[in-house]
Amino acid sequence: METTTPIGKVVNGKKQGEWKTRYVNGNLFEIANYTNDTLNGPRLIYNEEGKLRGKAHYKMGVWVDSSFLYFSNGTINS
Repeated sequence: METTTPIGKVVNGKKQGEWKTRYVNGNLFEIANYTNDTLNGPRLIYNEEGKLRGKAHYKMGVWVDSSFLYFSNGTINS
């Protein structure tokens, strides 16, 4: 499962806002949000077919709230 280099905005040498990483086939692998190079906000992970595989929420680098994992048919796994 090879992915591309993440793409997003860098301000003063630090990741800011939404960053996207794709599989080599072009489908999304991950969408993550950053503030000053630290995970902050939703993080979504997709399988190679482009279906949502998991999601979590971060507040300044700390995992908060619930996270979800999904089966390939879209139903919640855990």
